[in-house]
Amino acid sequence: MQHLEQIVASSAEILSVQPENLPSTVQRFFLEWKEQRKDIDRMSARLTELEIKTLTAESIGGVGVVIKRIDLPAKELAALATSISGEGGVALIAGTGDTVRVVLASGDPRVNAGEIISQVCSLLGGKGGGKPSMAQGGGPDTAQLDLALKVGRERIIAALHG
Repeated sequence: MQHLEQIVASSAEILSVQPENLPSTVQRFFLEWKEQRKDIDRMSARLTELEIKTLTAESIGGVGVVIKRIDLPAKELAALATSISGEGGVALIAGTGDTVRVVLASGDPRVNAGEIISQVCSLLGGKGGGKPSMAQGGGPDTAQLDLALKVGRERIIAALHG
């Protein structure tokens, strides 16, 4: 019982409330947190929509190709890349944080995303994989991102010129 009382007292102190107000305060904080999480998800989706509208594809062998660094979470990177590949294009998109996250989506059967992403991620000191149409990965070596995107670009061009 003393241990439980210590936990309650400590929790109440952290939240700066009286112990008897602890349950309602925790519930209020939890509900606020859930609402903020929803707001963040909505804003992320909106940011992704705006990025999609501003992306311009380069035509390589008649296929729209986007190779770009956009610092967004992996989920949003995948949504961006998928929007390009859904129109028959190819997108290699990378984002950084503590590590590099890379997504390659291919709407062209000549470009195998799973094969190319492995090489791109190995340059970043990491791993990647996936299907021919969509692959993801990453690595810790953020200093090699420009080189990795350059190599990915060369591999995509080579596949398209086949």
